[in-house]
Amino acid sequence: MVPAFPAIRRAISKWECLRENIEGEMIKLPSNVSQDPSPLAKKRKVDMALVMSDIHQTPRQKPEPGKASDIFTTDGAIEFAIIALLKNYSRSKPIDCDLTDQLLPSEKGISKQSNQKVGKILVAHPSAVMALLTDLFKSKSNRLCSDGMRSKCARLVACAVVAAKQAIASELDEGEENGKKIIMWDEDEEENKIHKMVLDGSVLCEKMGKLVNFTVVDEVQSEKALHTSVGRQLSSLCIRCAPVAQGAILYVTELASDSEFVASAAYSTLTPCLLSLARIIAKHQPSTRQQVLDLVFIFLRHSSTELSYQKTQALKEQCLRLLLWLTTLNQALSVFYGIAQRISKVGNSEMDSAHLRYFFS
Repeated sequence: MVPAFPAIRRAISKWECLRENIEGEMIKLPSNVSQDPSPLAKKRKVDMALVMSDIHQTPRQKPEPGKASDIFTTDGAIEFAIIALLKNYSRSKPIDCDLTDQLLPSEKGISKQSNQKVGKILVAHPSAVMALLTDLFKSKSNRLCSDGMRSKCARLVACAVVAAKQAIASELDEGEENGKKIIMWDEDEEENKIHKMVLDGSVLCEKMGKLVNFTVVDEVQSEKALHTSVGRQLSSLCIRCAPVAQGAILYVTELASDSEFVASAAYSTLTPCLLSLARIIAKHQPSTRQQVLDLVFIFLRHSSTELSYQKTQALKEQCLRLLLWLTTLNQALSVFYGIAQRISKVGNSEMDSAHLRYFFS
């Protein structure tokens, strides 16, 4: 039951957000391989994060007299599957068939009530949604190849999005009539629409990695107009669907972190397109702006002997313009802090005096 007083609701929301952030920091993968802890230390961090989480605080450990433990019910099975999913994600292991079957038994004849339960638990644990998006959008070993597995992961993401929309509508008391909440949109239709967009976004990211360049759009276009270009389709989906935007940033971040991509012939022509896509995503999806900022600093670190000095400078100046643009989107503090950190490093090769003059002039 949600408290009636707004101040209490805000306080509860802040504590829930703090808990989610701590859980995410303890579970997420390290950005640098050299910082990867030992398997024992990693297991301890994950176990601490999950014990801290309310996923371990359900009554299934001490059932009421005369009632069966929830471990043998649907809720208990879903929670144990979520725990296994988070542990796999923290160890860089992709989701397997057993987990998807526990979370979503079959695509046909889906139980609406079961989907709602799964969605609510996923929303309470954003790291689990990030694990699903990682499996769908990462470009290398973790990427799912089976169409059936992709479809189930996309369905789980869609369940989480629908559950989040329901929670927001409930908090805002929208559509209240005679003491009952009236949802002004069809849940099944919305879930199917998001499922299709996430699946299409996963496929388009895979195609994007094989291109030399592509064109992006800064507005949603009609289906007929989009069929001509992978970039147009993907950027339009990123504007319409937040999970696709999040997945696209995951894909581009992994691609930019790959030394083989920096040394490839497509680097000089594909990088401006990737930065343009990141700008559009940051503009329309505020939740991705910190990740876009991290992505820009990854591109600023790049140094390729195959490129001319003028081309290298042009790419870095595009990165700096994107940083300036992010300062207008409530990211000024993060941008200046990131620049200050890099300037203070001894032997910094990301930003020199010419780049600083260009940024501040």
